[in-house]
Amino acid sequence: MPRFFSSPEEALAYLREKPGAYLLKTPYSSSGRGLLSVNGAPSPKDEQWMRGAFARQKALSVEQRLERVLDFALEYKSDGRGGLEEEGLSLFRTSSNGAYRGNILQTQDKLREQLRPYLEPSYLKRMSEILRQALADTYAHLYAGPLGLDLLVYKDAGGNFRLHPCVEVNLRRTMGHLALRLQERLAPGSEGLFQILYHKQAGEALNWASRMKEEAPLRLRGGRPASGCLFLTPINASTCYTASVQIFTGFPASGGGREFFHDAPQRWGRL
Repeated sequence: MPRFFSSPEEALAYLREKPGAYLLKTPYSSSGRGLLSVNGAPSPKDEQWMRGAFARQKALSVEQRLERVLDFALEYKSDGRGGLEEEGLSLFRTSSNGAYRGNILQTQDKLREQLRPYLEPSYLKRMSEILRQALADTYAHLYAGPLGLDLLVYKDAGGNFRLHPCVEVNLRRTMGHLALRLQERLAPGSEGLFQILYHKQAGEALNWASRMKEEAPLRLRGGRPASGCLFLTPINASTCYTASVQIFTGFPASGGGREFFHDAPQRWGRL
């Protein structure tokens, strides 16, 4: 379980007393922001980051860093009267430091199939209901609106796959909710990747978009996106961040959508 600290001195004393691999989080951040990975005793740079985090948010959590295998989420809608409806499962990708990269757009059956090598379907179904009830008991009488629960498949010291059932709870419309709606709007039989890309250099985003329009022009079928690249944000010479959906009729990578994220830089431009 994570430990919460209300002063930098307390957190630093704990990390120095029990050095190891930890992930530090600011509790009021989202989408992978406000994270720091610490190996061993904290360095002066780590200490500076921690003091800045406490100055902004007055709290910090410290938890064991796990060997991440797969990120996914369960998306819900709360009615504020005790009811919590599960809207679906979302499978997403993060960077090495935990920042959000994108979501796979596939049917629920295909997304659950990608979890099968790590979690038995019967186990996932049972855990989903246990988690839904726990979230309903905790939040559904207090909050009305979309709610997302992030989970993590990780590998333990013995090489076994394990489930972290509650990385965080998001009382807001998440990228996972957006991915569910985007998938519904694709042409039947099409799949895709919803991605947030960062382009560091001036003009880089515009060059990337121009190349994508040539290499993967958007094609419609029945009025819905069927293949190619769909840009969700305006792009000009000063753009740094872009949101896009790259659409396929079946993922071109042999291992499916999860593995395709690793291959995407060569095929579609830098993630």
